[in-house]
Amino acid sequence: MILKKPVDAIISQRFGNSAKMYTDLGLKGHNGIDFACKIGTKIIAVADGEVSYCGGDSIEGIGVVIIHKFPEGDFKSIYWHLSSFSVKLGDKIKAGQQIALSGNTGRSTGPHLHFGFKPITLGENKWTWWNTEQKNGYAGAIDPFPYFEESPTILKIKELQTLLNKWGAKLLVDGSFGKLSNKALLDFLE
Repeated sequence: MILKKPVDAIISQRFGNSAKMYTDLGLKGHNGIDFACKIGTKIIAVADGEVSYCGGDSIEGIGVVIIHKFPEGDFKSIYWHLSSFSVKLGDKIKAGQQIALSGNTGRSTGPHLHFGFKPITLGENKWTWWNTEQKNGYAGAIDPFPYFEESPTILKIKELQTLLNKWGAKLLVDGSFGKLSNKALLDFLE
């Protein structure tokens, strides 16, 4: 399965990063990927699917959930902290179709898209982003990063990571511009 990146923006927080706010919610760590982007940035569907939820939540803000049927099974993609959405319940969506605009709604530390990805298990409520029956420590979410096709931003970051490694950094060349890549770049610039 290959997913389109939901927004062409830098990843500001990876899946699994731990912080007190996640353990307070009963999670091992961050159960999605955060993309730093300005409010009003176009958000697209990562794959063909059907909208199973669009609305507001007092904690997560405005969100959209899309169900996808892959040969590997049914999955849901979750998009939170939106400023608005342009889809409705039951809409059939194509990969790359605009579904929303990014925002800063709900429990958010700044404008970004929280993107989550979950396999759907037997008996699970298909619209919700949270399911206490899934016991992997992330409310059933999995890391979507390995499934993204390589966008221009990911390719540019991989090039930068490769170049920094030639100059002595010891980075994983994965296309994610996290704390280690940022530190290596700042060290090089000094």
